[in-house]
Amino acid sequence: MRCPDCSKFVSYEDPPTVEVNDSSIDGKTLTVELRVTLLCADCSTQLKGADLTAEAEIEHECDEGKGKEPDFEVDGDPSADGTSRQQTTDKRGKPIKSARYMKTFYGAEITASVTCQHCEEDVEVTMTAEEQASAFDESV
Repeated sequence: MRCPDCSKFVSYEDPPTVEVNDSSIDGKTLTVELRVTLLCADCSTQLKGADLTAEAEIEHECDEGKGKEPDFEVDGDPSADGTSRQQTTDKRGKPIKSARYMKTFYGAEITASVTCQHCEEDVEVTMTAEEQASAFDESV
């Protein structure tokens, strides 16, 4: 992609920039909405972006809350680190020899801390979200 600021064909910064927009809990499901942004490797201009959603089940057994509706609360904002990977095998599991045909995925690895309101125990939840690079919207 050509960067509008430095007028060169550039690659993206690795890892991508991630911003957590919202987090919510519905029963035992934690949902995190985030924005992944791909920046120019030369001048850090925003080139592409995508809004992603990650969900994970909260795994927690609570003796004090038996028979009650699960009640969790997110402690602060979840932390998110950008990730990138290439798909190096085709749909049949054979290795892709040319990098030209490998798909690139960008996303985030998210860590959140939630507290059970019945027993006050802290539970750490990890999840990932990713999208193929071609699905990102151009920011320019």
